[in-house]
Amino acid sequence: MQNIKKTYNGFTNQVSGLVSLWLTNDDDSSMLRDVLVAGDDDYDRAELLRIALGDSIDTEVSGPSLLGELLGAAFDRINWLEIIKNN
Repeated sequence: MQNIKKTYNGFTNQVSGLVSLWLTNDDDSSMLRDVLVAGDDDYDRAELLRIALGDSIDTEVSGPSLLGELLGAAFDRINWLEIIKNN
């Protein structure tokens, strides 16, 4: 069987591609711009982005819920470093 690497707009998974798309095409782009000029290196910037977006989500979803669980599962799949390196 042939090993085919599937990508989503150049990202390793769909969730990372979607987050990058929204962060570059929405009002949230200021969040990404702020993070790109902060931190000592790409790893620091990736962690800062994860924290910033996590805090933003926490303000939108409060308490246990199906939506919160689904967002948490998707959030855990995001390749933060890949987003930083591609922007």
